[in-house]
Amino acid sequence: MANCNTQIEIHRQPGATQASRFPKGLSTDFVLLDERSIQDLIVSTIQLSKHIHFYGAENVIDGNWSALFSWESTSLFAELSTLNVKALQQELKLKLRKLLFIADEADRKSEMRVFFQAIQNQLTEYHSRMVKLPEAISIKEYYLSFYIRVNELMVYIMDQIDLSTDALQLFHDHLFNKQVRNLFGMLLDLKTKSGSSFQEQIDSYPKHSPQYTLFLTFLKLFSEAQKEANQFTTRHLDFYYKKILRLEANSAEPDFVHCIVQSHKNIDPFLLEKNAVLLAGKTDDGKAKYYAATSDLAVNHAKIDQVFGGFLENKTNFDQYYFHDFTELITAGEAWKPFEKHTASHTIGFALASPLLFLKGGDRKIKLSFENGWTNFNYQSLKDKFNFYLTAEEEWIEVNEYVGVNNMVIITLPAEISPIIPFNSDFHDGVTIDTTFPILKIIAKNGQLIQKAINAFILEVEVNNYKEFSLFSDFGEIDHSKKFEAFGPIPRKESSIYFSSNEFFQKKNAIGNFEIKMDDLSWNIFEHTTINLLNKGTWGTIDLDNPITNTNEIKEREFTYDENPAFNKKTVHGIARIKFINYDFSDSKSGTNSYLEIFIDAGKDKVNTNLPYLPIITDFSFRYSADSNDNEVQTFHLYPKGYEAKSLRELLPKFENEGELIVGIKDVKAGQPLSLLIQVEEGSADPTLAPAEINFRYLDQQNVWSEFDEDIAGDETNGLTQSGIIFFKVPKEFQFSGQTIFTESIFWLRIAVPQRTAAVCNLVGLHLQAFKAVLTDYENTGVLFTKHLESKTITKLLRPKNQIKKIEQPYSSFGGRAKDTDSDFYKRTSERLRHRTRAISKWDYETLVLDEFPQVHRVKCLPHYQVKSDRVNNTSAGNVTIVPVAASTNENLPVAWRPLVDLNTMKRIKLFLQNHATPHAKIDVIPPNLEHVRFSFQIKYHDAINADTRLYQESLNGIINAYLSPWAYKTQENVQFQNEIYTSKLIQIIESQNFVDYIFDFKAKHYDEDLTDAAKASKTFKAMDKIVPLTDYSLFLPGEHLIQESNSLCCT
Repeated sequence: MANCNTQIEIHRQPGATQASRFPKGLSTDFVLLDERSIQDLIVSTIQLSKHIHFYGAENVIDGNWSALFSWESTSLFAELSTLNVKALQQELKLKLRKLLFIADEADRKSEMRVFFQAIQNQLTEYHSRMVKLPEAISIKEYYLSFYIRVNELMVYIMDQIDLSTDALQLFHDHLFNKQVRNLFGMLLDLKTKSGSSFQEQIDSYPKHSPQYTLFLTFLKLFSEAQKEANQFTTRHLDFYYKKILRLEANSAEPDFVHCIVQSHKNIDPFLLEKNAVLLAGKTDDGKAKYYAATSDLAVNHAKIDQVFGGFLENKTNFDQYYFHDFTELITAGEAWKPFEKHTASHTIGFALASPLLFLKGGDRKIKLSFENGWTNFNYQSLKDKFNFYLTAEEEWIEVNEYVGVNNMVIITLPAEISPIIPFNSDFHDGVTIDTTFPILKIIAKNGQLIQKAINAFILEVEVNNYKEFSLFSDFGEIDHSKKFEAFGPIPRKESSIYFSSNEFFQKKNAIGNFEIKMDDLSWNIFEHTTINLLNKGTWGTIDLDNPITNTNEIKEREFTYDENPAFNKKTVHGIARIKFINYDFSDSKSGTNSYLEIFIDAGKDKVNTNLPYLPIITDFSFRYSADSNDNEVQTFHLYPKGYEAKSLRELLPKFENEGELIVGIKDVKAGQPLSLLIQVEEGSADPTLAPAEINFRYLDQQNVWSEFDEDIAGDETNGLTQSGIIFFKVPKEFQFSGQTIFTESIFWLRIAVPQRTAAVCNLVGLHLQAFKAVLTDYENTGVLFTKHLESKTITKLLRPKNQIKKIEQPYSSFGGRAKDTDSDFYKRTSERLRHRTRAISKWDYETLVLDEFPQVHRVKCLPHYQVKSDRVNNTSAGNVTIVPVAASTNENLPVAWRPLVDLNTMKRIKLFLQNHATPHAKIDVIPPNLEHVRFSFQIKYHDAINADTRLYQESLNGIINAYLSPWAYKTQENVQFQNEIYTSKLIQIIESQNFVDYIFDFKAKHYDEDLTDAAKASKTFKAMDKIVPLTDYSLFLPGEHLIQESNSLCCT
């Protein structure tokens, strides 16, 4: 079985083309009853005139009619224009064969001299007539010089024949053969120029003789009879097809146009009825042209407010999200990619809002730990993946000092950093979040979406050296920014310091400690005081061995972020007291414990009295900590244009679709129908991909993208591969509030592509209040489609409506098909008689596709053929694979796309064939398989002065590509499926170039376009005798070849 070929012959056939559809037998000039041209008739008349004689009085021949014709310039040019140079060349070949059978050399020479002498005699006869022509005939000068040159050439040829010793060998001489070729070339040039002169004589020469004028008139009249007689094929086809079979040519199909309605302000919604007539200028022959609306349109005031595009790029360790504002592009008229890496999103992330984050000053730490979530944090990974922001005074501040330890992020805020205050949309720009708390915002860098599941998290704050509190004494507020007398200038028992801090006391179960420095470091204030906490108007005692714990009940309505509250009799909570209770004054003379009495005694100087120590505080600060176990933390997912209050089960928002186009519509009401025109750049979708699925949803008040009811949504865009209108209705129960992902009070429509966004077209524009209109013969004047209507032609209705401000037609019309010509009718009818509009055989499939889709240049049907992602089955019964090929000359398309039919057409081909084939056939339409063939070789160029070898290399690269991929360089007739290529043929082509000396080390590599970049790079060059296509439907792509100049000798 070594010679077993797995390919099936029917699969190797090239398929059908538009040109191959028309059999020669259907051509009306295939069989002509009289094929003679006017030149042929003139030459025939000249020959006949030689046999029509004049007779004298004695009944003796006295000349013939030839003089009436042969001396006319028109007759001479007719003879020259019908000179059969090809027949002379063929006759020479026969003469050379005859020489093989002539032994005598003299007879050989005589045979050849007779041939060339006959040519010379004929030219001499033409010359004798030419010299007598009037000087006004321009070709006369050319012919006279021609005769001199050709006569010299004939003398040379005759001399060489006479001088040769072997006439047969003479015709192998390069120089002699060159002169013979020159002779035939000159004759061919004479024939061409004579043909042009003949036509000039017929059309405009004014000096024909009277009898010759009558003769030419007769010939022209006779040509009309010829045309009538030569319509035999046309009459036969018309009789059979139209009278016997009673078939008719396809009438013209009307084109369609999309129009936009704009209503006046303060006008209630109104109806634009079906069949409303629009003015569309005039046809080329001056007839009025009209279009009619194809359906009713409910016109309202809805307008597009904003358009955004999101694109999700899948990478190895994370996804990257891109977000772009396209609002300014939707009416610009230029194509743009809706799903592309335009701008990486810098707003995707999550946020925490909590009173814990109210941090006015001090050395602050914020700790965020994830339970059973992230692990192995490190500083560098955080820097690479996230940015941290806090709501500071007047703006967001970016946090630069943070580290990751195990499953915890620790943010450090030195004392010089601004206070962290509650969110305020007046100066905290970006998304407006509904919260009264300060916010910690964590943003994914460059839209990098690292998804991590989170079971729980804890937010902790620690503040040291805190001084943003207020102190009060029994006499008023204390300035604690400098040293002060702890209990006044004259302390007394139960003198107190009152500590007020709304920052601390708004954090439930916050634990704090006073840090007090005295001017006498040996005097410990806490040995002489008690600490009490005011709660519900009652002072509770705190154990000095334990820190202060804020046990106040905190309600949301009590959160304030203003100045620390002052202490007064009405204060019932949020105050800590340091009460002076146990300082011993018993050493006074009077035996009292009163500092005032001792102070008085000292003033009287009655006794030698030492004043007791007056407590002076040189530094009063506070430190505390709190966590989210007892304090509220609001969590949010952050989106590019909004947020969503959500428990953090996932660290970052999830985007399920690869591409999303978000359209915001304003001035619309619940229950109103909308029609949105989506204009695309047709053909810009990647035709190598499978069609993408498209879904349409709207954002409800719960921040959920909800589906439309099936009976109120429609899509004419065929998956965003063609321009069309989508129809939908705002749900009756829709509420224009509650949406936070995007701005509320706007109806948000999402057009989502779950995957393969490259399989949808670029967009050109989006327009609301759109309707479709069709060409109509409103005045019954026979207006039919002949060409598409240019954009901006339609501007108003035939019968204006007062409610309409204007009507626009932003784009040219589409669709439409001209009326069949006779040849189209004959071709289609001939095919129909064979396939009966049913797809059964291979020929049926190909012909039906070519007829229905004129833009398809070639199509190949592979019966019993199934293409899967991993293999091809060429014996799969019931499967039919169709491979269409285009021949686009659009220079804006990538070279690899030019032979590929666009996705929209392929989808339509499949649907069309399914309607004409058996339901048991499994039809698939796929693009050609694109393959790369790259060559590598060493080359030695011929030595030349100032030679630019780079140009040689570019030229060779183009020559190789033109051989591999002729469809990329030539006309559509060369677009054909690839056959095997022998490398020896390509080597011959390369070596035939005049600047190439020799080549060696010729190698090749061959691989599929669908391979990954890594797989392509792994392919190596190797010696190959031939390149065999990988499939039965392959095309080779042009590319860069490895051509290396070598200076080594050929034999080394």
